[in-house]
Amino acid sequence: MTLQLLLWFPWHPMLLTPGLDSSYYYALNELFVHHVQFAASVHPHGPYGFVKNDLYHPETFHLLVGARLVLFAVFALLAARAASRWTVSLRSGSLWIVLLVAVAWHGEAYNTSLAMLAFLAFWSAAGLGDRARWSPVVLALSLISLMKFTFGMLTVSLVGLTVLTVVLERLSGRSRERAGGPLERVAVAMAWPALYVAGVLLLWSAAGQEPASLVEYVASRLRFSAGYSESHALAGPAYRIVAFLAAGFAFWSTFVLREVRRSGV
Repeated sequence: MTLQLLLWFPWHPMLLTPGLDSSYYYALNELFVHHVQFAASVHPHGPYGFVKNDLYHPETFHLLVGARLVLFAVFALLAARAASRWTVSLRSGSLWIVLLVAVAWHGEAYNTSLAMLAFLAFWSAAGLGDRARWSPVVLALSLISLMKFTFGMLTVSLVGLTVLTVVLERLSGRSRERAGGPLERVAVAMAWPALYVAGVLLLWSAAGQEPASLVEYVASRLRFSAGYSESHALAGPAYRIVAFLAAGFAFWSTFVLREVRRSGV
């Protein structure tokens, strides 16, 4: 975690320089500062998109560092939770360290991993009380969702999986392992999506956005994302893609094998 804090934090922020990318990222700060309505702008990022970039802006840098600290704290808690759940040997512990260091180098991987770790915290909860205690972590996912629309699509999917998990547990009979009646299980499961939606609405309004424009923001970003096909056909950094897929495969294989060994489900 200390290494991540040193690697991922913008201790030496980039300054505005000539070039398309630099001005593109700087514009995100200007849009936020002047409360420009993101529903009416053509941009893949949301009102908190400046949080994921290391560019310095005098009016947003304190927010950038503060938000990064909050996300880091949540990530550290979730990573420790997952490690204590599935790390049972020096070999698997070393795997976790390698994966976390790899993730720390890439901001987008860091943010998307946060959402997956949140789902694992829900899945591995020891009981209804444990699930309820971990539910506030979805407020961090609300912030990530408003940083970039593709982050939002991922977090919505994973928050939806928390509800699906409860349904599957009910059908499989696994829910008998947890105390509480059906209504209590439903209430705990709905706490996660309810807090997520509340966090999105609160942060959206705090960024100076009109609450009613959130629907248009989602609709316009869906149309915008549909035009990504050409950029997806471009050549990318192959070695990074291979490394990312290998790390992801190792992570999920470890998770699945541990869960199958634990419960047979």
